[in-house]
Amino acid sequence: MKSQGTEQDFDKAFECYSKAADAGDSDAVFSIGLQHYYGHHVPQSYREALRWFMKAAEMGNAKGWFNAGVMYEQGLGTDSDIRKAIDCYTRSSELGYDKADYNLGMLYRTGKGVEKDDAEAFRWFMKAAELGMTKGIFNVGLSYYRGQGVPQSDSEAMKWFMKGAELGHTKSENMVKILRNQHKIISIGLS
Repeated sequence: MKSQGTEQDFDKAFECYSKAADAGDSDAVFSIGLQHYYGHHVPQSYREALRWFMKAAEMGNAKGWFNAGVMYEQGLGTDSDIRKAIDCYTRSSELGYDKADYNLGMLYRTGKGVEKDDAEAFRWFMKAAELGMTKGIFNVGLSYYRGQGVPQSDSEAMKWFMKGAELGHTKSENMVKILRNQHKIISIGLS
């Protein structure tokens, strides 16, 4: 919201978002939700933020669905409800939002509110990875490294960690180093 040489003006931003929202702009509706979430120009209210996120979601806004999912998952402005969170994340995913895929993967990886299912977690991480999300790429690599939801494969793990490292993902870079060191030790032991 801040440009070089200008001051942030949340009052003006809220006024612009309100006009655009009245005209049916789902991104503006979503932005009003963010203003309520953070308390910019308006009193901070998770309940109001959720209401605006759901309004944006119902207009087909992927970020609206995603943020509503986060709020249902964490119980912000509402009771925690993992089923509603999964529904929101799934709808966001259907609109191509990689963060929703990642969050679904984490729910299944950890078993938070659902039965732990490494194969289902892998499927969601792969979907995020295919959209270029570095945390999704990392978790695909981690799944191969640990053999979670897929057969264990250091070579597949390395392939995915290398992709993440090429995109500047620090944890992927670290796993590349770890795998290289493990294979050096194995090679030395075989000589």
